[in-house]
Amino acid sequence: MSGNVDEWCWDWYGSVDSSTPGSGMSSGSDRCLRSGSWFYEASYVQVNWNYNSRPSYRYNTYGFRLVRSAQ
Repeated sequence: MSGNVDEWCWDWYGSVDSSTPGSGMSSGSDRCLRSGSWFYEASYVQVNWNYNSRPSYRYNTYGFRLVRSAQ
């Protein structure tokens, strides 16, 4: 799914290291966007590439994925 739209993520943008919980930062002002979109060069369309954006911003390259936990 990489390269279609930037994946708008629920977790806050911030420094990530081995002590960061799997859910990301606990607070912040910007949300994470991941994996690049059709708008960017191929080098940005990677699963591990991320950047930040304010929750109030909207752009035609932003999308999101609905996730349901398996039970």
